Amino acid sequence: MINPDYELIYANQAFFDQVKEVTGSEQKLNESIFIPGLDEETIQKWKTYYKRAINGENFEVEEHFFNPELEKIEYTHITFKPITGENSEIVSVACQSKDIKRLVKKRLEAEQMLNSSLDVFCTFNEQGQFIYVNEAATRHWGYTPEELLGTNYRSLVIEEDVDVTDSVDASIKSGEEIKSFSNRYRKKDGGIAYNIWSSRWDEGTKLFYSVARDGKEKLEQEKKLLKSEQRFKALVTGAFDLVAVLDTEGRYLFMSPSITAIAGIPPEEFIGKNAFDFVHPDDLKQTQSELRKSIKEDRVIMKPYRAKNHKNEWRWVESVLINMLDNSAINGIVINSRDVTDKIEQKEKFEQSQRRFKSLVDNSMDCTIIISAEGKTTYVSGSVKNILGYTPTEAMEVDFRELIHPEDLAGAENALALSLEHPGVPMKGHVSRIRHKNGSWRWVEPVITNLLHDTAVGGIVDNFRDITKEVNNRKRLEESEAFNRVLIESSPDCLKLMDTEGRLQYMNYNGLCQMEIDDFSAYKDKNWMSLWGSENQTLVKSSIEKALAGERAQFTAYSPTVKGTPKWWDVIVSPVYKDSEQVQQIISVSRDVTKLKEEEHKLKLFEKVIYNTSESILITEAEPLEEPGPKIIFVNDAFCRNTGYTEKEVLGKNPRFLQGPNSDKKKLKLLGEKLKQGEAAEITVVNYTKDGNEFWVNFGVSPLVDQTGKITHFISVQRDVTEQRNKELEKDFLTEVSLNFNPENDYLKSTHKLCKTISTFGKFDWVELWTLNLEKSHMRLINHYVSAKEDETFYSVGSETTAFQRSESLVGKVWSDQSQILWNDIDHQDDFLRRKAARKIGLVSVMGIPLISNNEVIGVLTVGVKKISKHLTSYTRVFERLEGYIGAELKRKMLENDLTHLFDAIPDIVTIGDFQGRFLTINKAGCELLGYTEEEILYQTFEKFIHPADIEIAFKELGRLTLGQTTFNFEVRFITKSGAIIWLSWFCNTNLEEGLIYTTAKNITEEKKLRELNREVGSLAKIGSWEMNLVTKNLFWSKEIHALYGTDPDSFVPSVDDAINFYREDFRQLALSNFEECITTGKSYEVEAIIVNSDNKELWVRTTAKAEFVDGSCVRVYGSFQDINERKQAEIGLKQSEAKFRTIFEIATLGIAQVDPSNGRVILVNSYYEIITGYSREEMLQMNFLELTHPEDREKDWELFSKAARSEEEYKNEKRYIKKDGSIVWVKIHLAFIRDEKGKPIRTVAICEDITEQKLAAIQLDTSLKALEDYKSALDQSSIVAVTDKKGVITYVNENFCTISKYKREEIIGQTHRLINSNYHSAEFFKNLWKTIASGNIWRGEIKNKAKDGSYYWVDTTIVPFLDAKNKPFQYLAIRFDITSRKEAEESAYSALIEKNTILGSISDNFYALDEDFRFSYMNASSEELLQVDSLEIIGENIFEKFPELLGTELEENLKKVKETKESIRFEYYHKLSNKWFQENIYPTPSGLSLYFQDITERKEAEKERNSLQLTLENSLNEIYVFDSETKKFIYVNKGALDNLGYTEDEIKELTPIDVKPEYTKVTFEKLVFPLVNKEKEKIIFFTSHRRKDGSLYPVEVHLQLIAVEESQRYLAVIMDITERRKAEEEDRFKANLLSMVQQGTIATDLEGKVTYWNKGAETMYGWKTEEAVGKNIMELTTPDTNREQAQQIMEMLKKGQTWTGEFEVRKKDGTQFPVLITNSPIYNENNELQGIIGISSDITQEVKNKELLKQYTKELERSNEELEQFAFVTSHDLQEPLRMISSFMDQLKRKYENELDEKALQYIYFANDGARRMKNIILDLLEYSRASKPTEDLEEVNLNEVIASYKQLRRKVIEESSAVILAEDMPSIFSYNAVLVQIFHGLLDNAIKYSREGIAPVIEIKVKENENEWEFSVSDNGIGIDEQFFDKIFIIFQRLHNRDKHDGTGIGLSVVKRSVEFLGGQIWLNSTVGQGTTFFFTIAKNKNKKSIEI
Repeated sequence: MINPDYELIYANQAFFDQVKEVTGSEQKLNESIFIPGLDEETIQKWKTYYKRAINGENFEVEEHFFNPELEKIEYTHITFKPITGENSEIVSVACQSKDIKRLVKKRLEAEQMLNSSLDVFCTFNEQGQFIYVNEAATRHWGYTPEELLGTNYRSLVIEEDVDVTDSVDASIKSGEEIKSFSNRYRKKDGGIAYNIWSSRWDEGTKLFYSVARDGKEKLEQEKKLLKSEQRFKALVTGAFDLVAVLDTEGRYLFMSPSITAIAGIPPEEFIGKNAFDFVHPDDLKQTQSELRKSIKEDRVIMKPYRAKNHKNEWRWVESVLINMLDNSAINGIVINSRDVTDKIEQKEKFEQSQRRFKSLVDNSMDCTIIISAEGKTTYVSGSVKNILGYTPTEAMEVDFRELIHPEDLAGAENALALSLEHPGVPMKGHVSRIRHKNGSWRWVEPVITNLLHDTAVGGIVDNFRDITKEVNNRKRLEESEAFNRVLIESSPDCLKLMDTEGRLQYMNYNGLCQMEIDDFSAYKDKNWMSLWGSENQTLVKSSIEKALAGERAQFTAYSPTVKGTPKWWDVIVSPVYKDSEQVQQIISVSRDVTKLKEEEHKLKLFEKVIYNTSESILITEAEPLEEPGPKIIFVNDAFCRNTGYTEKEVLGKNPRFLQGPNSDKKKLKLLGEKLKQGEAAEITVVNYTKDGNEFWVNFGVSPLVDQTGKITHFISVQRDVTEQRNKELEKDFLTEVSLNFNPENDYLKSTHKLCKTISTFGKFDWVELWTLNLEKSHMRLINHYVSAKEDETFYSVGSETTAFQRSESLVGKVWSDQSQILWNDIDHQDDFLRRKAARKIGLVSVMGIPLISNNEVIGVLTVGVKKISKHLTSYTRVFERLEGYIGAELKRKMLENDLTHLFDAIPDIVTIGDFQGRFLTINKAGCELLGYTEEEILYQTFEKFIHPADIEIAFKELGRLTLGQTTFNFEVRFITKSGAIIWLSWFCNTNLEEGLIYTTAKNITEEKKLRELNREVGSLAKIGSWEMNLVTKNLFWSKEIHALYGTDPDSFVPSVDDAINFYREDFRQLALSNFEECITTGKSYEVEAIIVNSDNKELWVRTTAKAEFVDGSCVRVYGSFQDINERKQAEIGLKQSEAKFRTIFEIATLGIAQVDPSNGRVILVNSYYEIITGYSREEMLQMNFLELTHPEDREKDWELFSKAARSEEEYKNEKRYIKKDGSIVWVKIHLAFIRDEKGKPIRTVAICEDITEQKLAAIQLDTSLKALEDYKSALDQSSIVAVTDKKGVITYVNENFCTISKYKREEIIGQTHRLINSNYHSAEFFKNLWKTIASGNIWRGEIKNKAKDGSYYWVDTTIVPFLDAKNKPFQYLAIRFDITSRKEAEESAYSALIEKNTILGSISDNFYALDEDFRFSYMNASSEELLQVDSLEIIGENIFEKFPELLGTELEENLKKVKETKESIRFEYYHKLSNKWFQENIYPTPSGLSLYFQDITERKEAEKERNSLQLTLENSLNEIYVFDSETKKFIYVNKGALDNLGYTEDEIKELTPIDVKPEYTKVTFEKLVFPLVNKEKEKIIFFTSHRRKDGSLYPVEVHLQLIAVEESQRYLAVIMDITERRKAEEEDRFKANLLSMVQQGTIATDLEGKVTYWNKGAETMYGWKTEEAVGKNIMELTTPDTNREQAQQIMEMLKKGQTWTGEFEVRKKDGTQFPVLITNSPIYNENNELQGIIGISSDITQEVKNKELLKQYTKELERSNEELEQFAFVTSHDLQEPLRMISSFMDQLKRKYENELDEKALQYIYFANDGARRMKNIILDLLEYSRASKPTEDLEEVNLNEVIASYKQLRRKVIEESSAVILAEDMPSIFSYNAVLVQIFHGLLDNAIKYSREGIAPVIEIKVKENENEWEFSVSDNGIGIDEQFFDKIFIIFQRLHNRDKHDGTGIGLSVVKRSVEFLGGQIWLNSTVGQGTTFFFTIAKNKNKKSIEI
């Protein structure tokens, strides 16, 4: 049982045991029912169950879970019942669980067997509705079982099968035995399911038990077999020339009927004859060998051979042999043959004719066509493909007149007419354009010869040559020349062409303008160097020499124009030449960069100012603002001074590196947001210097934008405001401290906040708060705070110390002294008891502050840092102000804390309320019990929380107040926030005067529930109890029994008769007899029976009874009564399910068996398995299941079974069974497995189907299909096959059809044969064809078809109709053979010799032929004319002997190469003798070489000129673009543009200007060029950006024109990359903005003193505005008359290039004079020429005043020091005198009374003497220290070797006692003070010996190193060493690191050494390792002039 809070309040032992088994955890009462480990899904599911019951619902569920103890799944039936309390409210839920795994297991096994079947098992009622259906329905019909249940099966039957299905239904229902029948269902997806049914009607249940099998496969096999037979018949009925079957000896076994049509002989006459009897004797051996080969191979293609026909003629035959010996239907070798005699003969003729022309005509550059008198083309040479793109065959079908350009047609016809008038005379035709096959136009130059009179030709010969390239080159040359002129003239640069002597030949218009040349003729032929001036002669001459050497030169120089305007130029000088030629010209491209140079000059000016200002300046990039942030690109010197970083350390970092833990992140974030919005911002935050020190900085950040408004950089000017900010923070800190004691904070929270606040304010590493205990005997640690989390280890090391007594440690001493105490170096502070813990976290200095209340110390505050005490000292004043304030607040908080703890410690509810019933206070326990927060309860009345039913009780109790009763108590229910109900027992005490009620309440809920618990246990198990008192005859029933019977326990009095009559009539006697037997004999009984309750509802119950006997007589019978209706109903349902399964199992037309998978034994089998196997059921139950399987199938069967058993795949198999009678039956088996909880198979269900009939049909079908495929394969090798439907639509073609027609298969299927109709045959031809085949007859004939590419081909065709059952064609098979070559051979009838002579004579190219020895064998007329030779004389001459100048040339090399490689070659060749260029084409021929050549001299000259201009453009400094006015695509882009953009030439031509100009769209660009298009402007100039291929942008200046080229218009764009100019402009703006922010005065002047720049700082400082100052002389503005002379001297110094820095008196505009610190520097131009001066001035008025004060203080200090020194000297003598007296009297006391004094008295005397001695040493050391920087002697030459030697002599005793070794290098002699040097060396050597390690002799080394300006010494020892943290401390006077008992001394020695070294101008430092030794380094400045060192 659980309560509404899901807590377990009762459970029997079985429940606890099961929870332990399943979860491994123990469930406990009064804890959550959801034990740890349950997943969230399980918890939510059970919460849902419990909520339903809590809401009043009775229900039952089935659940299962895995029991790990038993390792199996448990199935349970669970009943949920709500339990109500006294007031009818639900107080708990009862849950009862029953084990039902046996029922579930049986049900699952039955379901698995049915669902594993491949067939559909189903049950219909009498109306035809599905009552049950297994899962096979989903596979077969597409419907799930759930979708079918309740559906009428007739809705699935297709309309045609409804009547027959109803008829069979009626027959089965009437008792007629129908083994099987078939019908069709409409599937869910719309398809048709073929069903084969077996069904039985059960009269008892009124149900049909039916099984349906998929019958589609059987029907489809029958259909395939029929179609196969029809196709086979059609193939072998004469569809091709000849098909026969031979045996292995060559005898005919079969001859196709087509032989009759071919040879006129019936096929029967060939049977038995040998095929070799018909073969030509010469081919016999070959054919026999190929037949033998076919026996071993699947297929053999025979070589053509000769065979004798019925006319005794030898005919050529092609055959294919197919090996079908293994095919039982054929058992032979299939031979497929056809006659190819005509093909072979014609092929030979055709090949002979082709060879005649190949070597000459096909290699010609000309094309030859012959036109008949009728105008038809009768011949076309093969070269037409190269010129016009047509094949010769295609060209034959073309009317060439239609190809001529309309504009050229008249000229061509006139030339043709002229040739008709001059028969036999070659005449030049009209140069015309002819359309290429691809649609383009080709220029041709024809030569026409009228040979109509020549019978061998019979036509007009038109020999034409493709001159398109020449025409286009000529046009391009013309266009290029004009275009290049436009480009050059449009270039904004200065372009000049010079000859090799450097004389000017050409200058473009813009160049003339820039050079200010009005008339170029005055400068033509003038030497270019003369324009540059004498200072640039060497530079210019060098660049010309580089160009003449073929190199490119570049330089920048200053040169004025011819009119004297000063200008700077960037110049590129390049050579003009091509290939290996010498340089012919020089091109110079100059760009005016004057403006850029001026900008650079300004930048230098700005740099001077920025670097010399005293304010920190920082500049960053603009992006990215997110992480990692913009990088620093500049800092000035002031920044480095203020932060301690060098420039190198800063650049490239983000400014955030200056931030640290105390930097204000919110302010910085706000700063970042403003910068993101492009706004300026100013904040004050903490930054950190390089050495980690914090400083407050006020800085402003401003964005810098370019000309487009885009932010490019951020600039920050920063000022140190640390001192001002510290004062503000101190004030804030005191306010924060006061807030720590807010009433809302408890005592510990307040004290912790206080510690944290103090730590945060002072950056203290450690803060503690100590307060007095109650006895005031100790200070105890109440709270602490450490700034670093890892420092909490302090309290693990020193955790034992949490309280101190008065005067103990730092805390106790502060307590007793009542004042602040500061301890440095606590590691050596013995009184600091927690040194070990402090050392652990690195704590160095601590301070204690007393906290005072009412003049009494009540606590101590301690703070500590990991650094020297200076940090703590600075906070002394603040701590003094805190002592009294924190003390008072602590006192108050202590009292408040004590009361709060007492209130919250009480476990019951404690409240204070008023008489209105409101809660005024409530303790923590009360809030927790009610589930509300304190805020939710306070000031609410009790009515909000009390149970509604108990409100009246509460009011009644409160009513006692009116009667004056002050104490009372009562019990009521409260409702918690979560809705739970709790019982509270209240005790109240009232204060009538104040109107308050003080109450406590105790939770008594559990006590209240205990009474209800026992009552509910009985109802949990639905068990009631009864008792019959035989003495009183009274019968007792419990409430549970009354509930079962439906009787009222309050009014119904039961009797024995009543009890018996409640049983159902058939169970009454059973109940009565057992009851009577129990009374009589005392035998206990247990009965399960059905009762009928008062609602007439039947219920199964279980009754038990026991008898009680007294004195042999039964006096009482008692027992239990349990509701078992649910279990019994489940058992009955299982039995019914088993009966249904048994019925389906037996009527199924499939074999069903259940097998034990462990041993293969059959466990269960149905009757149909007996029919399949022939074995009886009894015999099969004794068999192993594997015995049925054919031995050959067992291995595969076992492999499939094993995989299925392992759940790797599903078992489906077709195999053979051996029946009992030995016959074989084919079966299809499907297996399913019934598995245990672990997935292990425990049963195998086998579904078996007899498929013998289908299998045999499939085998027969496969045999037929194999034969058909073999015939088809043979046919496909040699034939072109197509299949059409009866309308002629093509449904199938083989690969040969696609190959010859050049169509893809998908292009053919669905078309008719009109697709390939050539229009060669008449309509009547095809009409007769269709008439023949439509009547069912075979048609044969030859057809000319047209391929996809327009070519034609001939086929020998046979068309066979396929006939249906009505003898009508339903499809046609067409078999064709390619006879194109034969037909073409028949049509080719020209004489090869006549063709050669005709064609060669008409070639217009220059052509000659050479034999293998390079002798001329032929030369045409045009070659004779060009070479000026007679062909008759030259024939037979060797080419190299006739033309010896060809030896050693490229022509000779290529002639020999073609002869050797037999590969043609084409090249260009320069003939020096004739000074001409030729294009040569050399082709190999069978007899030698053929050469075609053309004179291309004119073209080469044009190219040369064009290349010169092109090179000029390519070398331009500008980017040059030409693009189409319509498409906007680029036509030309020069190299400079391509290099800058990053595109290749091919890539750029796919782009438009809009693609590289991201600022423009198509619309805005059209708007831009509108003035050019409308001719409003000739040129437009604008600025934009270009985008490179990599996405980067750069600024450009664009000069755009619209120019006309022939009939089209193009845009010409000349573009300058202005990146450098923009950078200069941006940097100019950038630094100008920067200078405006600098508060120092920055002024620039020229060399005469005229002001050229005046910043805002200068305006503020001097009072003059910029506009007033610029242009005036600096002397007039700032120099007083008294300083004019000095100012003039400074100016003269600066004019010499020197820098001057110093203080200077200046004057403001109002006449006021003030001092400034000025730095003046020279400014140089690009040529390093002095051109100006820049000065930066800072107002030092305050510094001057400070200096005067400093002088006064110094003078006073010197006087004071002198007096102090005098005082020290006098005092040292005065102090020593009493010390001497003390020592003297102590010595006398010891000598006189030594024997009378005890040991302690002698010890006191020793202490006094020792103290006096140490005091004397201190006085002497102090005196020495005071004199360390005041030597009394003069400078002298000091030999340091002698100094060291004297030390060894003076300290020889100490050295001997310590065994010290002193090693020294050879020391120098120094001009210095002897006494000072002695102090230094003696002090360091004493120190080394004194601090040696115990037991180890000191070893001391002295070394020296000479530097340029100083001597560097080192003194090393092997002593105890010094910790690094004390390196600075040891030089402080009186600072000691060791106790005097270890090492004696005063702590002054090293202080004296340091002061002495510094006096000599040196430095001292050390390196040391503890336990290893120390090395002291010091330097002494060289005194080169031997002058006294200033003190």
